[in-house]
Amino acid sequence: MKVYFIQLFVIFGICLVDSAMAYPKTMKDYQFRAQKVLDHYAKTFNTAYQFAATSANQELSIAAGVQHHETGALMTTEDLVPLGSLTKAYTTMAVMRLIDAGKMGFNDTIVEHADAILMRSNGTTLLELFKGDKRILEVTIYQLLHMRAGLGDYDDVGMMTMTMADPAREFTALDYIHMFEKDKFFLCDPGECERYSSNGFVLLGLALAEKSGATTWSDYD
Repeated sequence: MKVYFIQLFVIFGICLVDSAMAYPKTMKDYQFRAQKVLDHYAKTFNTAYQFAATSANQELSIAAGVQHHETGALMTTEDLVPLGSLTKAYTTMAVMRLIDAGKMGFNDTIVEHADAILMRSNGTTLLELFKGDKRILEVTIYQLLHMRAGLGDYDDVGMMTMTMADPAREFTALDYIHMFEKDKFFLCDPGECERYSSNGFVLLGLALAEKSGATTWSDYD
């Protein structure tokens, strides 16, 4: 099985970095070409990158750039980096699998799937968390996935302060819910506008935990 994602990545790299070279045929070729692309972007944008891909029987893992500008330390494949919003892709895939399995629907409301685990873990419903704003009862899985639920986003400055104060801490969905009380608001009625909202994906995460059979968020794997 070919590593198709690497192929797409390297095809672009061939055109950008070294159009004179033949199309890569081995994993060693892929690694050489991909490393050149990563090095190029690290230098161009003065940032650091990690890239990994797997096939049925092969693995590729490379890094480029400076991960600590004060010390000059270079990024390695062993460095741990917060995934940030990359987790939204994982959340979306997990939701889509449940939908394909018939265990969740695009038009299901989030309260159908998140209220039970919230009651067990927090003693509240979403309606209570949103201070009685009944619009939360209308928010659907589809709207959350498409950033069309009308929800506001969390406080970026507050999140950075919290993370820097305790970088080793693993924050859960309930942590976000408790620490950002002022963020539980609507910018518009559900479905009436498109606004980026990480809070919406926190709610989807709760729904995933519930549908997995987990007792609490921390039990969800």
